[in-house]
This record gives sequence, C-alpha cells and structure tokens, in this order.
Amino acid sequence: MLKRVKFCVCMVVLNAGDLFKAIGMSSDSKKEIKNFYEALGAQGLANLLSPARHAAYVEFLKKVLPAQGTILDCACGYGRLTIPLAQAGYKLYGIDFSQKFIEKARAYGVQQNLSIPFLVGDMCELPFTEALFDVVICMWSSFSELLTVDDQVKALAQMGRVVKPSGFVLIDMPCPPDGEPLSDYERVNYALLGGHEHVAFIHDEQSLGELMRACGFTQFSFEYVDIGGIGRFIFRYIPK
Repeated sequence: MLKRVKFCVCMVVLNAGDLFKAIGMSSDSKKEIKNFYEALGAQGLANLLSPARHAAYVEFLKKVLPAQGTILDCACGYGRLTIPLAQAGYKLYGIDFSQKFIEKARAYGVQQNLSIPFLVGDMCELPFTEALFDVVICMWSSFSELLTVDDQVKALAQMGRVVKPSGFVLIDMPCPPDGEPLSDYERVNYALLGGHEHVAFIHDEQSLGELMRACGFTQFSFEYVDIGGIGRFIFRYIPK
C-alpha cells in the first residue's frame, strides 16, 4: 500500500459558462478529448511515458491479471499495453474511440505477428455481448477523461455489463489530493501534455463510491500503488 501522493489540482479562473463546459456540462466534451488525441498523435502519446514507466505498467498488470481468460483493454490507444500483454501470452481485445490509434494498433499487431481484435468504439456504448470478458482494464487515466457524471456512470455500467460475474473491472487514475474531499469545481484538472491542453476529472474514494451506488454495484475497492515511481489510484469493482 502506497502512502497518499500529493497531487496538485491546477485551477483556472473561468466565467460561469466556461466552468460548466469544463466540468462536462457540454455535449462537446468527448469531442474535445478526441481533438486532443488527434493533435497529440500516437508518437506524441508514446513520448509522454518513459520506457521504464511503460515497462512498470506492463509488470503491474501481469501481477493482477489472471493467467487465463480474455481481457478487454478499454481506451487501448495504439496498443501500448495490449500488444506487450499479448506478447506475454494474454488473450486481449482492444477498443478506442480514435480511428487513427486503432489503425496504428492493428498495424503494430500485424508487425508483431499477433492476432488481436482492435475495434473503434466508445466505452460508454461497448459493442460486446454481456459477460464476454474475464477482466476489463481501463488504464492511463482514460476514465478520468469522461467529464460528465452521466458518461462516467454509463462507462462503469458498460464495463460491468461485459465482464463475467467471476471477473472484475480495473481502472487506473491519478491519485487524488490529501485532505478534505474535493468540491465538484475542484475536480477539474488542467495540464499541458505534449504541448496540448488536457482536461481530466479527478476522482477520489467519495466520488467513486457515489458512482458505484448510481450503478447499483456494491463490491469495489481502492488502492494507492507505485507504478514506475509515480503514485496511482487503482479502482477495482465487481459488477454485483
């Protein structure tokens, strides 16, 4: 168990209209995230993580994933975790809302002689039958990029729908700050990533507990872990 890691929530002074837009009161919030990744590109995304930290993520997942079964990598990007896990013997599917990233993932998989189904899709509307996967993972703060409570509930429900009753969903997020619970307005985090503005919704145990209740799920846990020298907030739940 890792001690809580200090996390600086960077607030920007906005007028009321901009603030509501920032916390997700806009149908364009997903479009803004898509635009961020389109501008960043696969190479820009790769450059955000050192090889050592990337390797640490893969090793972390090897420790928590079952050796057998089928895994869904939600928001898989260009396959930066999907492919090394498949090379390690895991059976995976990958899904991402970026057509460009999925094309890169498919090409990379072919280069590595891997047969991985990579699909374009939205974690809020997963195109899979119920109880198909043994584990669903959503890494790299991808869940935190859902800026509306409605989308967050939809994604949690969808991931819970496609995982088997004997399985679990694992979500990786930034560590919340120590101290008092965040207000809704304080949950918006702005940062420049790869030279492009990025917005994320900062969750803590309180906010995730509320989302679980909204989904009707009662079995969930939180853990603060060190992955490659960086503190991460790991959330796991069973859809029951």
